[in-house]
Amino acid sequence: MDERDFSGRRTPEQSVLEAAAGGTLSHAYIVAGQDASEGRRLAGILAAALMCDGGAAPCGTCRQCKKLERGSHPDLVGLDREGGEIKASDVRALGDICALVPNEASRRVVSVYDAQNMNTFAQNALLSLLEEAPLSNAFVLVCDRADALLQTVRSRCVTLRLQDVRGGEEGAPDENADRLFEAVSSGDELRILEACIPLEGLGRDGISLTLGRLQERFFAELSGGVREGTGPYRGAGKTAALIGCIEKIRGYCEFNAGAAQLSGLLAVYFWEAVND
Repeated sequence: MDERDFSGRRTPEQSVLEAAAGGTLSHAYIVAGQDASEGRRLAGILAAALMCDGGAAPCGTCRQCKKLERGSHPDLVGLDREGGEIKASDVRALGDICALVPNEASRRVVSVYDAQNMNTFAQNALLSLLEEAPLSNAFVLVCDRADALLQTVRSRCVTLRLQDVRGGEEGAPDENADRLFEAVSSGDELRILEACIPLEGLGRDGISLTLGRLQERFFAELSGGVREGTGPYRGAGKTAALIGCIEKIRGYCEFNAGAAQLSGLLAVYFWEAVND
């Protein structure tokens, strides 16, 4: 067992490797946790998984992996202000780079370190980059707290939470589950879809873990009294239906269903439950 995984759950690294093996890596990740060195290490693993052109990414032996290991790959771009404020001009400079074709790899990886230090203007510039940059670019945002980033930025990324030495996950409840909860609560089809699709980058185990957290939120709704009025919580039956959707998808996670298929099914099931 990995020494960082006293809880017995899949580590973020394992989730990345599973997604790489299944071909379901996302184009944008948030690596969140207080251990800066571990965050940078995981960002390096993500870059290798995204850029590797060998057999099993990251293979460690292909040209891309070797150059990354030596720290000499021209398509790995880093933004690091060493704890200082990150401004919109810094992000726009990244945009100029992203407009170019990668030098060697099929995909360029842009890593932003201490991403929590982006001011609001920088985060809005990054949001535009996440939405408009060519598909030959991928992004890794390393920060101490994911909730320091705008919700609009978080909604475009898969969040990987580092685990501390006590075996718990860093920080507040899992952002992926929070994003799903908020999307389903809104009853908006597009928000539900946007919240579900990035889950494919977590792999089956990561999806199951996230859905477990989400299920806890819905059980809390039941035990605390289901909200009356607008939105999906018009009665206990509605919330129970949403819990049933989660249980069904978590059951599929035990089989060979792909992460992309699972996230797509989840979006359909949630939309049907909300509008039943």
